[in-house]
Amino acid sequence: MYQKAKQSNILVLLLIILNISFSVQCTKETGEPFLVKEISPAFKDYVAFDSSSYWVYKKENASGVFDTVKIYQVWNDRRFHSDITTTGYYYDAIEMFYKSSLTGLTKGEIAVGAPYQNSTMNELYRVYFNNGRYYRILIPKYPFGETQLLGVNEGNFTNVALLNSLMINGRVYSDVYHTHIVDYKEAPDTTFMNYYVAKNYGLVKYSKLQPGKNIDETWVLQDSKLKPIE
Repeated sequence: MYQKAKQSNILVLLLIILNISFSVQCTKETGEPFLVKEISPAFKDYVAFDSSSYWVYKKENASGVFDTVKIYQVWNDRRFHSDITTTGYYYDAIEMFYKSSLTGLTKGEIAVGAPYQNSTMNELYRVYFNNGRYYRILIPKYPFGETQLLGVNEGNFTNVALLNSLMINGRVYSDVYHTHIVDYKEAPDTTFMNYYVAKNYGLVKYSKLQPGKNIDETWVLQDSKLKPIE
């Protein structure tokens, strides 16, 4: 009887120890909140605009050709990222849905990316077209003049310059990022694009050159009415 009681006490003690160990492990794994990466106000100033905002673009060297791009819906999202090198983190994203005709723009997407060197803006801005193509057109964290190989779907991206000012149609825009993209998905029919994104105005100029299809067009901002996302 004594031996059985002793064995029972040992079993209870082992169960208590295992329970404490399990509780500590669970607290360590789930008790600490994951890091949340929010979109910086500095990046929002460039591309985050609310519903009913719109831009009017004029096609250069084409008299009377205009296109209005209007935001008709905005989605705010919090996503989760995890890979073998990190413990995972949440990051904020914004999707802005566009209505347009000639330019073919259908959506703009903002997301927080992984840090790079000493950048203060680790976000990216991607635009989608009605032909199924999409490109990251603004990624401030990368050094100027350094080409980033984003893969066959998005091509090669380069930050060309941050312009103090850029004049378009008699209006001066300040703090303008000039980026360049080479789309080789249909190589040798390669497409060359230039984007100009201005603080507080978004995309103010866009050019596309595709020699194989005899496409050479440039769209410049004519007018806009924008409501920033707080």
